[in-house]
Amino acid sequence: MDGTEIESDREFTVKSQYLLKQLTVDEIESCEVVTDRLKCSA
Repeated sequence: MDGTEIESDREFTVKSQYLLKQLTVDEIESCEVVTDRLKCSA
């Protein structure tokens, strides 16, 4: 990289040292709850 790339152009790679703990898909989904404050969902 020469410093001219924008943030979205950089490649994202997950590395094991970035991970804090191993979670199942169900555990992740239970933590990632979205609240629809505008009541836009059907």
